[in-house]
Amino acid sequence: MSDDMLPLMALAWFSAQIEVYSEFRRIGPDGEIVKPDQGGTVRELLSPAVARGGHASFHIVVKGAAGLDYTLYIGQNPEGHARATLYRELFDANGLPDRLELIKAGFQGPHEGRIPEGQSAEVFWLDVEYPATAAVERVKVEPQLWAGSHWIVYPMEVRLIEAQLKSLAADRDPGVAVDARAESAAFVALRQHLCGLPALPVSVGPPTIRRFIYRNAREVLARATPASPVLPDATAYCKSEIELPYEGFLRLRGQILQAKPTSPAK
Repeated sequence: MSDDMLPLMALAWFSAQIEVYSEFRRIGPDGEIVKPDQGGTVRELLSPAVARGGHASFHIVVKGAAGLDYTLYIGQNPEGHARATLYRELFDANGLPDRLELIKAGFQGPHEGRIPEGQSAEVFWLDVEYPATAAVERVKVEPQLWAGSHWIVYPMEVRLIEAQLKSLAADRDPGVAVDARAESAAFVALRQHLCGLPALPVSVGPPTIRRFIYRNAREVLARATPASPVLPDATAYCKSEIELPYEGFLRLRGQILQAKPTSPAK
């Protein structure tokens, strides 16, 4: 390798980035939010509120030049306090992610990867579960990237709150299209909850972003009755007269988790 290539390599190392997005903002192979999930103001996730029990999910984005070698870790403090499961997001022919490839359950690292040719990012789905008996406190969950000879850290601090959820399996397909808004999978759960629609049947299939979003929404909605004042008006919502804004389910989830449950999670 010639010496005149070294500055380019160093530039690639310095330009590596790690970013975190909510489950409702899917990221394409170019490192940008995919078109169906664009809109509104993107929420910065530095101190998300997370219920004990159940799941919290995030997109982790490793950005850099194609061919960049990197190592990914998930730093925790207290160490091992949460069960973290890491998946690689797979893109379809249109650059939309949905299928998930398991990397490791109980993941902390390392995961050694390389930005594929033709891409400027690799994207991961991180599932985090805290025990229902965990203390109500602030804990560190930091995606950490080693690229070249440099550490890049996304400083995320999780706020564990009083709310407790029952963990569910991602064993149901919400039946929404991949090119629909990612939040559509959560809206299926909300419509079932408010409109008295039957539960979807258990179905066998590979892990997907849509299945996981639907699972997460069901876990949260189990804390509220359809008449809960924090939910949209059932009559209007079931007539399709109300549409939540982008990442609107995030705000709704926060209201449900902070409210006193109207019935215990079972």
